Amino acid sequence: MARNEELDFIYYDLETTGLIGPQGLLPHITQIAAIDSSGKEWSTYVLPQVEISAGASKVSGLTMINGQLHRNGEELSSVGIGEAISEFIDFIENHDYPAVLVGHNIIRFDNRILLGAARNVGMETKLRGSVNSCVDTLVMFRQIYPDRKSNSLNNLVADYLGCDYDAHNAIADAEVLKRLVEQQFSSEQLRQQLAPFGN
Repeated sequence: MARNEELDFIYYDLETTGLIGPQGLLPHITQIAAIDSSGKEWSTYVLPQVEISAGASKVSGLTMINGQLHRNGEELSSVGIGEAISEFIDFIENHDYPAVLVGHNIIRFDNRILLGAARNVGMETKLRGSVNSCVDTLVMFRQIYPDRKSNSLNNLVADYLGCDYDAHNAIADAEVLKRLVEQQFSSEQLRQQLAPFGN
């Protein structure tokens, strides 16, 4: 990629039914959200096909009640994973320049889960074709601020933005990550962190 090539940075986040399990067993997605550099947003809740772990529910507030997804007790409109992945790809492709997905801990977590879900619904090739590369901001913060004790998104936001936000709501996480990155780093620094999207 040419150094001066235009890129569209798209900040994204997932909420899931839990963590990656033994032998790489992937959790299901419960929410996907994204915001681009211009501030255009997209988000959807996803009806999982497996139980949401108690730990994930405690963090995100997402639970299943009578086969419906709820957040903090309020019923949510949700779609199947195939529709969610298709809409996410449409959001990515509705940009003029090659898309770079930006997220916090996405190389070890979100990208793996997103690609696995896309594979399960026959859309992995289309998703990979829509994404040029990615930037993992957890890796970036660890490299640039090696003496920090914690690089969790919550702690970074508290330390650098000094604000509270609706943590573990994927759209709020994506929005606040965009603000944090734009405050802390230049687009050239982001370009220096470009990594392949999945293996």
